[in-house]
Parts: sequence; structure tokens; C-alpha cells
Amino acid sequence: MEVGCNMGVQKGTVVGAPFGRSQCTILVIDDDDDLRDFFIGLLKLMGFRSFLEARNGMEGIEVYVEHIDEIRLIILDLEMPVMDGAAFFREFLRINQGRQRKAKVLLASGRYPCPVVDRLLEEGLDMAIRKPADLEIIRKDVRELLGSR
Repeated sequence: MEVGCNMGVQKGTVVGAPFGRSQCTILVIDDDDDLRDFFIGLLKLMGFRSFLEARNGMEGIEVYVEHIDEIRLIILDLEMPVMDGAAFFREFLRINQGRQRKAKVLLASGRYPCPVVDRLLEEGLDMAIRKPADLEIIRKDVRELLGSR
């Protein structure tokens, strides 16, 4: 069951409330404000209404742990200060060890394909795309990950 969220957070920002079959919370982790805004804008056009944001992997972990039961998709940058996307993903896996994780992770990187991303895919990363990505590819991949049409 997908759950939305409309309450505030310390390290993240929630926008709007759940809507229709898109009642899920999406966490966007990127150190580039414009790219976070781009992804959220696209997701809004797709009908999603509940978002959390983080500027690096460390903030992303804090937000994820606080909202672990609400988040269904994480859009993750690879290269960020403080904690990069690879370190975030490995900590994400550690946090979810022994439990069924509800969130899918989509890594968006200007360096993909590359050995680091290939290793993350082998470790359980759900999907990776190259930035900048075509809007239709992002839409298709998000729908595929969330099981929506």
C-alpha cells in the first residue's frame, strides 16, 4: 500500500498532499537545487504530490530514517558532498537489512555507465539513468519502479 505525507521535516521539504493512485512520497537527493526542482517539477506533472528533499547523502539518510514507512521512491545523485550516492545506497541497504524495504532507488548520474554504478546495480540498486535524462525515459522508469501505468 502506498502512503503519502503532508507533514514537515527538519532536513527535507514536503510539498502538497497525496493524490489519486500517486499516493506515495518521493525523496529527491541531489546537491544541485535546480536538478532537485527539475525532478520534483516533472513528478508533479506525473501526478505525484508528496516530496521530501535532501542536499547530500547524509541528509538523505536522516530524512529516510524519519520517513521510512512513507517513502516509496528515492531519486539519488551519485556525486555529492558530505556523503555521495554510493555511500548513501550502502547505508540504505544496511538500514533495511532484515526487513522488506518499501522504497525503490533510482540513481541519476552524469557518469553512468561507469564501474561504480555497475557495482551498485549488482548490490541491489533498482535502476540507473544518465543525466541529463530524456523526460519520457524518466517518466517510463518512475512508472516501472512504482508499478503504475
